[in-house]
Amino acid sequence: MERFIDKIVSPNETLLEEVREHWIEMAAPAAILLVLVLGALALEITQLLAGAWGFVIFVLLVLVGVVYFAYHYTRWSSKYLLLTNRRVVVVSGILSRKTNEIPISRITDIRCDQGILGRILNFGSLDIQSAGNDASEAMGNISHPFDIRNKIDALASSPVSYDPPAGEVKGRSDQAVATIERLSKLYRDGFIDEVEFKRLKAKVFEDQEGGS
Repeated sequence: MERFIDKIVSPNETLLEEVREHWIEMAAPAAILLVLVLGALALEITQLLAGAWGFVIFVLLVLVGVVYFAYHYTRWSSKYLLLTNRRVVVVSGILSRKTNEIPISRITDIRCDQGILGRILNFGSLDIQSAGNDASEAMGNISHPFDIRNKIDALASSPVSYDPPAGEVKGRSDQAVATIERLSKLYRDGFIDEVEFKRLKAKVFEDQEGGS
């Protein structure tokens, strides 16, 4: 069965990181589940609520705790950040999936916020600012936030070049090669898809051959 992540990451890009929020997000739901279960056991052992009603309350307390924990666990496991060589994608949603993505080339600033507990357990918030019409993206209590920030910074600062096959360069004008390089950068940055890239590249070749 194909994973949802496999549908997001295109064949021409590489998945570098898949990061979820830190397990600290599940601490409160786990504590509530524990309190409800222990409370139900205490009522059952001490027989403060004897008879049929006591058993019903015992089952209800345990059921509420399990459902509450299961909901938050599903919500926690359904939200994650994907870092590829071309973009940052935040996936969220339980019944319906939502994806927000920012091309690496449009990232202007990355902010990390880490409190005392976050420094001890290595988690913190990550706020990614972008240029243009792309909205900023924030993810709270993510694991290893500074490692993710450093990897994004490295990708954003690395030059993007196009190394065309020898068959494409031979006999092509400098203008055609430069145009293909620009198209390749748009393709790698996520502004155009593979089909559009191939179509525009073929048009460049056709225009050159028609003008020669």
